[in-house]
Amino acid sequence: MGGGSAGLSDILEPDARKIATVTRETLEKNGPLLVVASGRDTISVASLIKRLAPENVFVVQVLTVGALHQADSTALQSAASAWHDELAPLPKPLLVVNIGGPTSHCQYGADLAKQLTSLLLKVLWSCGSLRISFSRRTPREVSDILVREFSNHSKVYIWDGKDPNPHMGHLAWADAFVITADSVSMLSEACSTGKPVYVIGAKRCTWKFADFHKSLQERGVVRPFTGWSYPPLNDTAKTVGRVIQALAERGWRLQP
Repeated sequence: MGGGSAGLSDILEPDARKIATVTRETLEKNGPLLVVASGRDTISVASLIKRLAPENVFVVQVLTVGALHQADSTALQSAASAWHDELAPLPKPLLVVNIGGPTSHCQYGADLAKQLTSLLLKVLWSCGSLRISFSRRTPREVSDILVREFSNHSKVYIWDGKDPNPHMGHLAWADAFVITADSVSMLSEACSTGKPVYVIGAKRCTWKFADFHKSLQERGVVRPFTGWSYPPLNDTAKTVGRVIQALAERGWRLQP
């Protein structure tokens, strides 16, 4: 929530009654208060401020499916230009893997890292390039497993955490994303690109994180990352077999 009234600077917590009182007392001096509240957790506070000082505040309640972010089309165009020399020449398709870190409502550790490693090995054949980024929240036990497996692979680049951060460049140039379920912001940014987004670890999430993932899946924006494989097409062998069978039914057979 934000506002320009000087007396509000002393209010460090979202105390609706204090905010309403200060707003009423300073209305003539500072004018009405603009309250901008984002997320469903702020609804009760913003609503109470409006009820307590209906003539003194203007409330804007922001409710979105994902997190608000700066990765809009203009920012992505700029990033595409800035990262062109490094990312454009990479063999396609480029799969970007963004790994966050466990939270109280999305708990995981080495187990998820091992699962992710196994799934990436299954799909690596289909990738031209694979780039992996860890966040500041990524536990060492998670990053070590992926580094140990992929650091020497010719198709794989692992960002070492040093500047410049390739995140915006990845958003601009990736053909698809794999993202751990704990990061609402990374998922929201990736989903704004219109490219395929795969999530790993969503079943481990609870509370509003679970609702967030359910909403994204229901909208068809993301899919669970389960790797991809398929029974190979064997049309030639099947066709030959059917021809041989049909000939045999007539008492004929092909010469070897």
